[in-house]
Amino acid sequence: ECKRCPGGKGTKEVGGTSCGECPPGTFTVDGACLDCPRGFFQAEASKLTCVECAAGMHQPANRSASCVPCIPGTHQSNLGQAYCQE
Repeated sequence: ECKRCPGGKGTKEVGGTSCGECPPGTFTVDGACLDCPRGFFQAEASKLTCVECAAGMHQPANRSASCVPCIPGTHQSNLGQAYCQE
């Protein structure tokens, strides 16, 4: 019988044999390490949620530990966005 990993710990693969920290860029749900989606990030290991990118920032990739500022000539006024607007 498989045992559920404790809060903040998880496995990334099917058939995991031990629980470990979920790395930055991920969050843990029901013992699994899941990637933060585009527009979100997680800078710390073993967290239960991802954080929305702030206004003026974006993150086009999954599994990110930070957001990226919009370059000059672009902007983003909404939270949690994958891209900046021209």
